[in-house]
Amino acid sequence: MEQVLFEGVVALFFFGLPLALTVYNILSLIPKLREKNFFTENRRRLGAVTLVLGAVFSWIYIVTFCGERNWDKPVILGAGNAQWHSPVSLDYAFSFMLPMTLAFVSLLILLCGKKRRPPLISAGLISMSFVGAVLQGILTVQLFRSDTPLLDLPIAVYVLNYLLILARTMRHEIKAQLEYLAHNGSEDNSSRVMRSIYSWLNSSVRWVVFCFVLMLPLLVVLTVILIIFGQGADGMIKSFTETADWNFSQKTPPPPEYYKGHYLCTVAAGGHRGLVKPTRYGIRRGERIIVNRQLCIANAFEELIQERTPRLHKRVRSFYDTYGYPIAEKITTPFKADIVYILMKPLEWIFLLALYTFDTEPERRIALQYTNR
Repeated sequence: MEQVLFEGVVALFFFGLPLALTVYNILSLIPKLREKNFFTENRRRLGAVTLVLGAVFSWIYIVTFCGERNWDKPVILGAGNAQWHSPVSLDYAFSFMLPMTLAFVSLLILLCGKKRRPPLISAGLISMSFVGAVLQGILTVQLFRSDTPLLDLPIAVYVLNYLLILARTMRHEIKAQLEYLAHNGSEDNSSRVMRSIYSWLNSSVRWVVFCFVLMLPLLVVLTVILIIFGQGADGMIKSFTETADWNFSQKTPPPPEYYKGHYLCTVAAGGHRGLVKPTRYGIRRGERIIVNRQLCIANAFEELIQERTPRLHKRVRSFYDTYGYPIAEKITTPFKADIVYILMKPLEWIFLLALYTFDTEPERRIALQYTNR
């Protein structure tokens, strides 16, 4: 009973609360509802809660499910670890975290400050928040996988809420600025240039355009800071491209290390692609692995003898577990994986001959290996 109660509280906190906040943020943009007391009184408070909790949940999600190892480190499969590398390069993490932190703080300032800010400060905060929205959109595309779209839902929900809060906050901020300029713009003691700018900003559309234009000098300043800290002018780009396993990734990671590894799995993942010919990803003991035809044939043969002669299969399995795992630990380079692949070729042909002799649908059995079907 206690375990069920605990699981219910965890589910309510990690799923129910984000859902409730998302519904609130959507409803707060509906014209007939946004002027009601419930939305006007809680807009800033719940917006800040959404931003903070969303950032924490997103970080937990990325570390848990997406991986935290840099592209040049092998992932450890089969021990409950994440199956992929970090979606943001650890070498260029500062190039991602600096603008994201500034955007997060800017939006919080817009939410929490009750006093009207100077027009240029207000526009700058909105522009910086735009930068955060763009980076979060890129991160969402980086993480998106067509085979597991539901796994990307938490990040997409947070981005949606960020955009909703930004749109709502920007609307209120621009409305306050337009009301001020309409009554006090001509009496402002600023320079002639500033008064000209303020007079031009006499519509919400021009405000939005101005905020977008202001992003350019902000990005220039950010680039200079990144260069000073050794990240380079293209640090923000490299934070997504200097990765492995993801949509914008341009790096090839080393072969994964396996917890009690299967040496043919190591061959499929670690050998030179032109020789071992990896074909797709598969699932083994709940973990994602790279498979090739040789691996699928060997596993299909094992499945066949398990069905036809269970006693023989136990002996074969025992022999394989005794000698296979130590062999897997020795396959540490692509060259060694290539050698094992070549040495296994005669056995692969024997396995294939047995499958075509004793199985009515050998290719179907081979194709279904490591698919959980």
